[in-house]
Parts: sequence; C-alpha cells; structure tokens
Amino acid sequence: MSTHLLYNYLITIFYNLRKQPVFAAIKVFSLTLGLVCALLVLAHVQYIFSYDRHFPNWQNIYRVVASVNNVDYNQTAFAYAEPLAQDYEQMNHVTRVRPDTVVFSRTTSNSAEVSSNNFFWVDPSVIDLFSLVFVQGDRTTALTDANSIVLSETTARKYFGDQDPIGEVLTYDNRSDLQVTGVMRDLPVNTYLQIEAMISFETGRQVLGSDFMISNNPWLSFAGSQTFFSVPNSAEAASIANDLDGFIDRNITDAQRVYAEEQNLNLSLESLSEVYLSPRVGYNSGGPIRKKIFYGLVVFALLILLTSCVNFANLSMSQLRQRSKEIGVRKAVGANRGQIIFQFLFESLVLTLIALIVTIPLVQATVPVYNSLTDTAFTFGDMLHLDRLVWLILFVLVTGLLAGFLPALTMSRLQPASIMKGIGITGRFSQTLRSAITIFQFSLSGTLVILAIGIVFIINHLNDMDIGFNRFDLVILDNQFTIRERRADYQLWETKNNALINDLIQHPGIVSVAESTVSPPTAGWLNPWGRLLWPDSKTWLTSTIGVDENYIETMQLQLIAGRGFSQDFPADFMSGARGDVEQTYAAVITRSALSDFEFESPEQALGEILRWGTGFNHRIVGVVEDIRFVGGLEDSQRSTSVLWATKQPGFYTILRINPLQTSNVLEHIDSVWARHRPDTPVNRRFFEQTYERLVYDRTNGINKASLFASLITISIAAMGLYALAFYSSQRRTKEVGVRKALGATSQSIIGLLTWDFIKPVIIACLISLIAGYLAVAYFFAQFSSYPVIPIWVYMAVAGGTILLAVLTVSAQCFKAASANPVHSLRCD
Repeated sequence: MSTHLLYNYLITIFYNLRKQPVFAAIKVFSLTLGLVCALLVLAHVQYIFSYDRHFPNWQNIYRVVASVNNVDYNQTAFAYAEPLAQDYEQMNHVTRVRPDTVVFSRTTSNSAEVSSNNFFWVDPSVIDLFSLVFVQGDRTTALTDANSIVLSETTARKYFGDQDPIGEVLTYDNRSDLQVTGVMRDLPVNTYLQIEAMISFETGRQVLGSDFMISNNPWLSFAGSQTFFSVPNSAEAASIANDLDGFIDRNITDAQRVYAEEQNLNLSLESLSEVYLSPRVGYNSGGPIRKKIFYGLVVFALLILLTSCVNFANLSMSQLRQRSKEIGVRKAVGANRGQIIFQFLFESLVLTLIALIVTIPLVQATVPVYNSLTDTAFTFGDMLHLDRLVWLILFVLVTGLLAGFLPALTMSRLQPASIMKGIGITGRFSQTLRSAITIFQFSLSGTLVILAIGIVFIINHLNDMDIGFNRFDLVILDNQFTIRERRADYQLWETKNNALINDLIQHPGIVSVAESTVSPPTAGWLNPWGRLLWPDSKTWLTSTIGVDENYIETMQLQLIAGRGFSQDFPADFMSGARGDVEQTYAAVITRSALSDFEFESPEQALGEILRWGTGFNHRIVGVVEDIRFVGGLEDSQRSTSVLWATKQPGFYTILRINPLQTSNVLEHIDSVWARHRPDTPVNRRFFEQTYERLVYDRTNGINKASLFASLITISIAAMGLYALAFYSSQRRTKEVGVRKALGATSQSIIGLLTWDFIKPVIIACLISLIAGYLAVAYFFAQFSSYPVIPIWVYMAVAGGTILLAVLTVSAQCFKAASANPVHSLRCD
C-alpha cells in the first residue's frame, strides 16, 4: 500500500467528514461513549486481576481451604499448619493468619489515647511469605520477640504521629503491654489481607492464656483462621492438592475422624490470584458479590461498545448511495475489492482514533467518579503503563475494525456497471439491513432499560420485604467481652455485664433489652444439629444463636407455634460457664428448619429433642417465621435456624428504643457505657443502617451500571435514528415534492416518513420485552426473595421507546413535509 494512496484515503475521509458533519459527529460521539465505558471497565478488569500480584512470589503462594457439608469456606482449622509443614517438604513459610479487632490504648504524660483497631494474629513466617517491607525495625526478629506488635505506617501515625514508634508501648485491651518492634510499609489497596497491625500467635498465648486458639474440635473449628504457604512451582502445588485427602487420613485423630467423615470434610488449594474473587464463605468473603458486579460491568461495557460499533455501521450503510459513485470510479480505474475493503476499514480506524482523542480526557475526568461507584482505586496513570498501552492499542484497533467491517464488506461488493446504472445500491436488501441494525440497537437498549428497572425493583423489595422481625429502632451494642474473658473469670464477666444491663434499662425510652451471642446481620454460629432419634452420623449444619428470654420480644419475631423462652421455665436456659450435658435445654426453630429436621408441620416439631453436635440436647418449644438478617441477599442455608436459650451473658446487647426519644436514649447508652467501661470506647449502631448499607453495597454497583448502560445505549440508538432520519429526509426530498404536488397533505407525509422509521422500533420493542423478561428473571434468581414486575412496566418501557423514536425523527420528518414542493423538485 503506497504512501500516496494512504494520503488519498485521508483526503477522502476528511472531505466526507466536512460534507456530512452531522453524520460524522454522531459517529465519533457514539464511538467515544463506547470507548469511555469500555476503557474504564478494561482498567477495572486490570485492577481486579492485579490483586495481590504486587507480592514478589505471588504465582507460587496458595491458601488451604475447606469444605464442610458441601459448604465451601475460605478458612481452615488452626491445627492444620504444623502437620502440613511436616508432610510436605516443598511447602515454604507455612503461615496462619486470623483477623481480630481490639481496643489499643496508649498512655502519655497528658492523657490516655484509646481506640479500636483491626489487626491480624499471625505466624512470624508471614513476613517472608509475603516479602513484607519494613521501614523501621528488624524484620527477622520483629514478631519473634515476646509481647511485640508490628504496625503499618498508617497505624503507627495514628497512635504515635511523627514520633518514632519503635520501642513504644500499646496496651492490648487494657490487659497487657505490647512493644512496637517494627513498622511495615502500607500494603497497596489491591491487597486481600489489608494488614494494619500484626501480633504473633505466641504473643497471643502469653497475653490471653495457654488455651488461646485451642479447641475441643481442632479439625473442624475454623474460628476465622486462614493458612497460606508458598511452593517452588505450580507442579508442586498440584501434587499437594492431589494428596490432601491422604493428609487428612494420615493426621486426623481417631476421636475426630468419624466426625470429620460425617461432616464431609474436604481440603483443597486456592492460588493467591484467585483469593479476592473467591466465592467461599468466611473473612472478607465478598467474592460472589464482587464477581457478579464485576462481570455485570464487563457485560454492560461490551454491550455499549457493541452498540456504538453497530451504530457506526448503520450510519455508514445509510451512506451507500452517496458513496457509491466514489466506489464506482475507484473500481473503474482499477481498484480491487481488497483495496475498497482496506479504504473503509482505514476510514473506520481514523474515526476511531479521533474518538479516542476525545475519549482520553473524558476517561481521565471520570476515573474518580467510577472509582467511587465501584469501590476501586486505580488511576488514569495505571492505564498508561507500557504493558497496558499495548492492550489499549489492540483494543482500539479491534473496535475500529469491528465498526467498519460490515460497511467495508458491503461497499466492496458493489459492481461498477450496476453503480453507474443506479442499481444495486438501494432496494430491499439495503433497507432490510438498516432496519435489522435499528432493530438490534433498540432491542438491546430496551432490554437494558427493563433490566435497570428490574434492579430498582429488587432493591426496593430488599428494603421493604418482611425479614421475619422489625428491623427498625434496634440498637446493637457490642459488649466487647470475649470467650477468653469468660473462661478466665466467668463470675466477674457475668457481674459486669448484669450491672451494665440493669443500668441501661432504667431509661424510659428503652422499650426492651435482649442479649445475643452474635450480632445481626451475622446469622449465627454454624454447628451440626440433629434430631435425637437420628443416628449419630446424621446431622445438619445450621446457623444458631444463643439468646435470653427477651430476644424474641425485642426483635419482634413472629411466633407461629408454641411459645418463646420464659423465666417461668427455668429449665429452658443454659447457665454457668459451659452448661451441663446431662440437662435438656429449650430451643426455638424457624419455619425453614422444619424441613431441615424433617418435620411436616410446626405442631409436629413441638416437644421434639434436637442434639447439638455430640453435646447438648434441646427441646423445641416454639417455631418462628424465618429470620433473614440480610433479607433476600441470603439463602435459607445461611439464615439463622435455631435459637437456644441461655443465661450466659451475651457478647451483644440488643435494645429496642422509642423512636421519639432517640437522642436521649443514645446519650443514656453512652453515659452508662462510660461509667461501666471507662477504658473502652463504646461501639453501638442501628441495625437498620447496617441492613441498608449491606443492600446498598451489594446492589449499588450493578444498579448504577445498568442505569448508565441503558441510558447510554438508548442515547446512541436515538442519535443513530436521528442521523438516519436526517439523511433519509434529504434523500427523499424529490419524493416528498412529488407527493405534495399531487395533493398529499403535510400530515400524511409526516405519517408516512415517521412510520418507515417506527416499524423497526416496534419490532425491537417486542423483542426487548421478551429479552428483558428473561434478563430480569436470570438476575432475580440470584436472590432468595424477589418481587414480581407488573406487566404495565414492560408496556411503559415499550411505549416510552416508541415515543422517544417518534420525537427523534418527527422534527426531520416535519421539516421535509413542510418544504416548498417547488424547491423540493429542484433538489439534486
């Protein structure tokens, strides 16, 4: 291809742009919209797949994960690490990490600074496994020293400001002093384990007692612990993964073996690059939601880009008559089909490049907005790295070729003789092709609009649905006691807790107070339960909560059979530090649990005995409606199924308050807390705010993406339709003049011209109604509860789309119909 010919092509391109500025502007603008959306999502894709890849040896780092009763967890028991290291010599730096939150305090000469902070219990090998960079302190001894703590740079500034933190002391939970032995560089935002501080497990045993992380069920008690390690290569990892069943068989104790088999315990490996999007249950396990939002964004971006390319092709196809003579001349002087195809693909690439030039500043301006909507943290500069620029260039080339392929193929098929005779460039095929493209554009737009409306419906449904209790006016107070404190001095813990509760209930604005072992929206402890008449090997893994006699009343659960817990039945309640396996306590189950435990009705369940693992027995005294702490975002297996009665002080206090006295009640809670726990900041929240935040976090990204995608695609389709109407009205000027000269009214001509454009839109609406219904049904299937969209919503979308199309083309049709027929007949 000669330079002279390329220059000629460029001259032709810019001549056509100047001759048809409206078409050119719409082509470039629609491609710009598509490129902006696609490049943002491309950067998002790169950001997601960059998670944890900043670690030097990320390709060879793996996490051990477990499955119990076909539920996948991202955790493992604390006891796995040592036998793993012994069995597999190829494992390096076997490391356990476990998240926790505690109050750290620092006493200065002037005052005591106290605040709650997240941290990780870790093995010292975590430093070498992840190649953590220390800016202060000795990385080889920082976590091996007794009673030591390592802080991130941000956490060190939080507690010590500009002062050198090395050697300074932070007090752990007002019980033990920890010396700062190291400061590590802050980890990048795209890191799964966001470590703010680290304390070794050995220090944990010194601070909290020798039974720290010790369990009666060491192979199935996960407690949030995760196990990581590295290997020399992926082949070694595959070898280990294939032998994990043998690992369990070789190392599990006889006392645990039968129980592990009953619970169908399985182990597997997960590479570090898969961890962030992992669908497994456990700490920081937002993987399923992240995946849905992430893939939803990708699909929307690709659809927008496809719409832009299709719009480009549609407008190019509408110019066949204008460009046909040019093609005829080129072919007459010797141009072959390949050269014609190249010319139009080259034209498409030039226009795409112009769109890219417009796109770059728009992307730079919208990156912060996109980050805030999708909870990402990439920058515009990240998109300009050399390796990513290559992908960007390839992406733009593909877009340009895709947009120009159909016009180039169609133009190249025209024969010079047919062109000179004026045939082969119009007719049913050309009109049908343009109509088909218009149908595709509006079908896609209508489908996305229906999907966006469906997402709005599901969000409203999640916020308004019956979740089995009254979620309003509930204050959740974290008592900030731990199991270890209960074991250390149960009587002291009980006395402190009772005194706190007694003072809280004195305020008239507090309607009722209950205690619970877990805090909503947590569904409870996942434990094996079975009926007494079942064999020991038959159990059902279910979420359970220990509650007091006021819980059902305070939460306003809906009792459908039997009774709740009552002080009139002292045998209902477990008491003391550990309970008594010789007694039978009381339990209340949910409606969904009836089928889990093979009861045919609520009445049949009353009086039956449930066995908790191999320990405690509980008699069913009542049945309540299902409790959905996260509404339709959770399935029945993850929902709370069993409430067991206990007099043991709860880890959380739940208060139902009078909404007319909210401010006074909150002040009362704070003052009572300050009186009883002066060295610990109060931690309270409204459940309704937590619930709304969960719904928002899990639906906001896909909600905004669908709304944005639907608006963009329908805008592109409307612009394309406007351009077609503009061009068609010019092309049919003489026809309109003849019709008017023969007596046709302006209204009849407007109707005729408008109908030609509206017919494919009506067909598109019918297609979009079916496709939109299927898309909404698929999306709703991700939730355990969802609404029914009324038929009038679908009809409104169809009607709105047709109305938009009419308004889009009516101005051009009116202009053509109103023209003076004398001028129309003179038009070339």
